[in-house]
Amino acid sequence: TQRQVRENILVADDHAINQQLVVLLLNRLGFSSDVVANGQEAIQALATGSYDLVLMDCQMPIMDGFEATRRIREAERTHTEQLEGETSEGESAASPHSHPLIPHRIPIIALTANAMPGDRETCIQAGMDDYLTKPIKLEELTAVLEKWLSHRERNHAVPSQPPLSEPSSGELSKFSTPPLMAPHPSEFHPSGHQDPSLIDWEKIGEWRQLGGDPFVAQMLAQFVHDATICVEQLLKACEQGNYEEVSEAGHGLKGLSANVGAAHLHTLARETEHAAHLKHDLNIKELTHRIAEEWERICRVLDQHPLEK
Repeated sequence: TQRQVRENILVADDHAINQQLVVLLLNRLGFSSDVVANGQEAIQALATGSYDLVLMDCQMPIMDGFEATRRIREAERTHTEQLEGETSEGESAASPHSHPLIPHRIPIIALTANAMPGDRETCIQAGMDDYLTKPIKLEELTAVLEKWLSHRERNHAVPSQPPLSEPSSGELSKFSTPPLMAPHPSEFHPSGHQDPSLIDWEKIGEWRQLGGDPFVAQMLAQFVHDATICVEQLLKACEQGNYEEVSEAGHGLKGLSANVGAAHLHTLARETEHAAHLKHDLNIKELTHRIAEEWERICRVLDQHPLEK
């Protein structure tokens, strides 16, 4: 059902493939959206635009989602205090002397590539209201949006610190859409018996249901482009012994591989990121070698992928 009021969602994520997928999911649910690539841009967008909710990636360059959220909450508090001060002095809330950065408390939903026990506490401390684990699923996104937007008053009045909680599966009514029908496996497997850990073809089939073959082609091309950069960065950083860049490349590759269901590559990338934190040179070199081999296998499979029917 098309929404009568198109709430506007701000998406803050630095990976193009994540941006494209989230925007398409939001459009399917009847929301409009704008995209920014880091926390600093998110703050600027909130200062100049009108948004009903923010989907905030936790790890971004320049300014991460945690720091951005802390600054957004501080800006909201400053504006509230400013209004209260003006009211107590008999001035109107619309005083020309006030220059609000963010005029009301906005729900901020964390987007995280991790599902660790400490994530919830970290999100709460930063001032986030809820979180979704990437790759984002339509049903989970629907539940979170229903939870935070369906009963919002038009004056945007919300608690100063609402509790962070898991979305309920029973909260799908108002924003629900017809379920995605996964195509028959043979429709997307480029050859008869591919290792399912290379690519999750059911996930690719869901992309096709969302946006058709052009969207699948666009997403896979973006995946290959971004993952190639990560693999090249990883190989170079490994050779130079640069642990920070190894960790950064491993983290990026971990998120990209999760998007296409490349389970084995995802595991290797996660282990590489961890090894970089521990500065385990031998593990990093072995894992990097295995990632390069796995990436070659994935590229060969994608070269056979029949996008046009």
